[in-house]
Amino acid sequence: MIFASEVPVIARLNRYRHVEDVFYSVWKRVDPAQVARMERQLTVLSPEEQMEHIIEEAGAKDIATEAIKQSSTLTHGAELNQVAESLAHEIRQLPGATVETKISSSVISHLSSRKTMAHARKPRP
Repeated sequence: MIFASEVPVIARLNRYRHVEDVFYSVWKRVDPAQVARMERQLTVLSPEEQMEHIIEEAGAKDIATEAIKQSSTLTHGAELNQVAESLAHEIRQLPGATVETKISSSVISHLSSRKTMAHARKPRP
C-alpha cells in the first residue's frame, strides 16, 4: 500500500524526499520481519565490538577482563606487552581454540588500546 503523500515522491515531484525512502518505508510496512532480519545481517560492528565478539567466541572473556584489570595498574609499555603476550598465550591454550596469529595480534592491540584508555582516565598526581 502506498500513501497519497508518497505519490509525488515516486513521480519525482517532491525534491525533498527520495524514492529510496518511499521504497524502504513501504517495504517496512509490508514485511517488517524481513527488514529487521536484513538490518541485523548488514550491521557493521566497530573494531572494538568486533574484538569483543572474537574474545567472546574464543571463550576468553574472563581472561581478557582479568588482563585488562592487571594492565590498568601498569606504568611501562614493556609490562603491558608482557600482559598482552600472556593473554594471547592463554587464549591459544583454550580448549578448541583456533586463534590465528592475526587474531592474537588483534587481541594484543585491543588490550593495548583498552590499557591506554584506562591510563588516560586516571587522575594525575
